[in-house]
Amino acid sequence: MARTAGPLDTTGHNASIFFDPKLPQYYAGLGLKPAEATFRSRHGEAWHNKALLDLGVGSGRTTRFFAAETAHYVGVDISEPMLAVARAAFPTATFLQMDLRAIAALGKESFDCVLGAFGILSAFTPAERLQLLADIHALLTPGGIFYFSVHNREWRRAGKTPLANFGWPPRRMAGALNPISWSNYLRLRHLRREEADYAVFNDLAHHWRGVFYYIDRAAQQRQLEAAGFTLLDTYGDDGRLLGPGDDVSADGMLHYVCMKAERPA
Repeated sequence: MARTAGPLDTTGHNASIFFDPKLPQYYAGLGLKPAEATFRSRHGEAWHNKALLDLGVGSGRTTRFFAAETAHYVGVDISEPMLAVARAAFPTATFLQMDLRAIAALGKESFDCVLGAFGILSAFTPAERLQLLADIHALLTPGGIFYFSVHNREWRRAGKTPLANFGWPPRRMAGALNPISWSNYLRLRHLRREEADYAVFNDLAHHWRGVFYYIDRAAQQRQLEAAGFTLLDTYGDDGRLLGPGDDVSADGMLHYVCMKAERPA
């Protein structure tokens, strides 16, 4: 039976995390995740000399790996402090300060490829997330490619307390016992929700400040098909290509590559 508790207006809460002045430089220094590198090596034709939209671009972590290969690159993010770092590092790229819930204003069929890295869609409420899938479908040209990562409901630590992170190395041990993590976990757990097709959990991001949407592979594929996408690839956190029935219990996130198809009548 589904368990429901508390309101689900978590979007503003999650966005507020990324106005922390300590975060822009931290994110700017990160490279591609293994699954993102796999996507880049397998699907370069999706953005090469084409138009690419980078959702939740932040400090430009992904910009340096994609922008130079495009004919037109646009990164959008709600956090102006993050974008200031991106603009300084990549002065020829286009960055827009924008709530992702407003991306429909960018125009139908304006992009050949859309990136939604680092679980950005997981930061929105369930209804907003479905609308974003519809908006992204409209923004893509026919046959356009959408890559995104999501929090994996089948992860063995999904929905668990901070103690589930206990173990080696010492940094993990300290995180599992950190009083700030426990304070945030207890303070935000009323926002948690479990439904048949998804769950909302406060989790380990930024000392358990984030409240994110979790979904399993089967439910995610159903959503994509309903939104007019054809699933092409699914990757684990380590970049491996997943087949049907593969074990994903060790993957905190799953990574999907899909193609715009015509919406069902």
